[in-house]
Amino acid sequence: MDIVVFHLTPDFGPDYTLTVKELRERGHTVIWGSVDDRGKVIWHNGKTMIHEMNGPDQLIQNGGISRLTAINQYRVFFDEMIEYLRSLKPDVVQFEPDPLKMVWYASRSLSKDTVVIQDIKQINLGVCHKMRAKIGDWRRMNSIRFRGLYTFDHTLVDYRYVAQAVFGENWQKVSSEIPVGIAPSFLTIVRPEQPLADKEEPVRFVYIGVIDKFRELETLIYACKEMTKRTQNFRLDLIGPDRANGYYQDLIEELDIADNVRIKDPVPYEDIPSVLNSGYEVGVAYNPIRPTWHMQPTIKVLEYRALGMPIISSDVLSHHDFVEQGVNGLLVENTVEAWSEAMLRFVYDRQFLDFVYQNALVRRRGNTAADVARMHEEVYLKLLQKK
Repeated sequence: MDIVVFHLTPDFGPDYTLTVKELRERGHTVIWGSVDDRGKVIWHNGKTMIHEMNGPDQLIQNGGISRLTAINQYRVFFDEMIEYLRSLKPDVVQFEPDPLKMVWYASRSLSKDTVVIQDIKQINLGVCHKMRAKIGDWRRMNSIRFRGLYTFDHTLVDYRYVAQAVFGENWQKVSSEIPVGIAPSFLTIVRPEQPLADKEEPVRFVYIGVIDKFRELETLIYACKEMTKRTQNFRLDLIGPDRANGYYQDLIEELDIADNVRIKDPVPYEDIPSVLNSGYEVGVAYNPIRPTWHMQPTIKVLEYRALGMPIISSDVLSHHDFVEQGVNGLLVENTVEAWSEAMLRFVYDRQFLDFVYQNALVRRRGNTAADVARMHEEVYLKLLQKK
């Protein structure tokens, strides 16, 4: 098949890269369009850049223009993109929804023989509780639903709870669940038979992901402060890009817990399994209180489960499928007190740590990028047969 995958936003997880690579290895031609640091849209075939376009985002992000002008800039961009996509004559085009919801315009302008898909990774609603924000959330949800029902041939979601929220009980008629894929090494790396920490060593917890205020990591940091009032026998490392401009590092120093809590630089994705395997006993899968974030598991909890690592997770709906309470981890309420008590349980009760560790080892599972590529392939073929 000839497949085009397009992302107008610059941030996408490592699973996209791995899945596209696997689709190519399965014999498909995949052209990937994405935005580079200059705001240019780059089209790549896996070996070389084959086309470059001016993207609209740079003009819009600079501000000082009206929404109408921004929409016109997008229209110019999409006209050029449509012309390019038509020249490729793809079997499948998979779009990520764009900020101004204009992908529908491109999707309706392609050949009727082309399967056009909207790819929803996360519906980020319920962040703000002001009435204006609630109205905006309602409009966005209905926009996704309308496009899925009447504009696109199909919708892909990471997890069934997202599809149920958007399309209701009959979600499988118009959408498919394709989970996030992980690197095979999370499943294949040889794990120690016992937890690394003995009774005298500190228990090492790890949070891996973006470090920014939007994720409200204060709960974890204040929980650690509460723990230091009772013990010093633990460490928490926050590993990832610091997009909070030093805010959390300043908070750690202000609370005088720098000996227990550290912010560490991000590591390449391919190195994460070995970093987790050799340096930590318990993985932290913390989710802020965002209603729609609870509908799909974080990539952290998928990676910890695949690695066979004990997990402490926010008690959110989708994580119940990966964390069995008191068996391979703990599900906790998002409060300072609950997180403090959960981590202290692993620190004080090393027998419990060993019990959970052994259970986690025998419950290793996950979908690799190869699995996810196969799922995409099956959906694409099914949809093409209906054309």
